[in-house]
Amino acid sequence: MNLKLLFFALGLLALISCEKDCPSTPTVIVKTKDELLTAKTWKAEEIRTQFTNGNVEYYKRGGANNSIDFDSDSIKLNADQTGIFYYLGTQQSVTWNFTNSEKSKLTCIINYPSGLVTIYWENVTIADSYISYSQFVTSGSTYLSSCRFVPN
Repeated sequence: MNLKLLFFALGLLALISCEKDCPSTPTVIVKTKDELLTAKTWKAEEIRTQFTNGNVEYYKRGGANNSIDFDSDSIKLNADQTGIFYYLGTQQSVTWNFTNSEKSKLTCIINYPSGLVTIYWENVTIADSYISYSQFVTSGSTYLSSCRFVPN
């Protein structure tokens, strides 16, 4: 009986000592969509646009057959729902907000020198390494786009 008690005590002691010496399971930090969106400046990776007049434009970063150039464009959205849109070497101020509780829709208002333009993002997917969404504009030059952005 004493031998069984001794083995039990040694096993318990080994288990307790391992708890402080053995590596613990790492803590996984989950970021919110807001945190992911505002953590980085984002640049276009691929954009397909269909204008209401029938014209089509395509852009792929590094692509040889682009019909439009977004190489110098990027967007930085801040946690206070402001931001900057870098467009053709200029900076335009931005205000933005999610428009639904699932945070799959977003409105972005860009303050161009010619006036405000409201851009609507839908089907928004936000990850650490990309943002993808459908985008449409209904004032001025009206169009529908499919967009994918990556960290700048």
